[in-house]
Amino acid sequence: MSHWAWLGLAATAYCLIRGVVDLRRRSYGWGVAGLASGIVMLMIPNPNDVVTVTLPIAGASR
Repeated sequence: MSHWAWLGLAATAYCLIRGVVDLRRRSYGWGVAGLASGIVMLMIPNPNDVVTVTLPIAGASR
């Protein structure tokens, strides 16, 4: 995994943990916002593979 993927996982973990802490402190608005942002960040795809496609040049003779 790239360093960006690790940073994304760390930010997601922070949002989820902070959301739980806020809910336990009865700060429901911030708790729901933290949990929602953590869940949204978990659903963001992380491309791991690079695919190279070579297309023919338009108008090139065969």
